[in-house]
Amino acid sequence: MAPDNDTDDPQQQSFSTGRVIVALLLIVGYPLSVGPFMWLYSRDIVPMIVAIIYQPLFWVIAICPDSVQAIFHWYIGWWNG
Repeated sequence: MAPDNDTDDPQQQSFSTGRVIVALLLIVGYPLSVGPFMWLYSRDIVPMIVAIIYQPLFWVIAICPDSVQAIFHWYIGWWNG
């Protein structure tokens, strides 16, 4: 009798790959999306209440080294022109 191994199931592998892709998109996309948000906010297209989504990111940036904070502020400034 063959051992029951879930990793041999192509459907399970596809689901696992999908989860990894979604996680990577969130890890990269979440911080990068703050720039477009600030651009939209500066033009009164979205209300500031939406910024609550970015509060955890702002907390992390606040405890990062100055060099990381400078890059973050440059990125936001780049979007705001």
